Amino acid sequence: MIGVVLLILTMTMAFTGYLLPFDQRSFWASVVGININGTGPVIGPYLSDFLRAGPELGATTLSRFYSIHMLLLPGAIIALIGAHMYLVVKLGTTAPPWVHADKPKVAIPTTQLEAGVEGNGAAPANGASS
Repeated sequence: MIGVVLLILTMTMAFTGYLLPFDQRSFWASVVGININGTGPVIGPYLSDFLRAGPELGATTLSRFYSIHMLLLPGAIIALIGAHMYLVVKLGTTAPPWVHADKPKVAIPTTQLEAGVEGNGAAPANGASS
């Protein structure tokens, strides 16, 4: 789940950073992106109004995108990377970086079983007799 949220935050970082040059291409791309966000169910129009920061794109929108891009998103990404690393160590997906692995043990061969004989000496399960 954290990885999916990190992916969404990375895409949001790209979206908010695209307006920062504030040229014609980034202006109209942001208009399209904000209008697409506005078509979402329930929170779409509110999200669109929040991102636009007024009736049209302007200086307020630029400062809002800058603050989201430079303050909010990096903080959230750093916090989620920390949580992800904590969970990886806590849940045992991998060893912590400070623990060194022991050398692998050499496998000891087991005794060879005769063909058709189960491990406990019983006859095979398919009914054939030896």
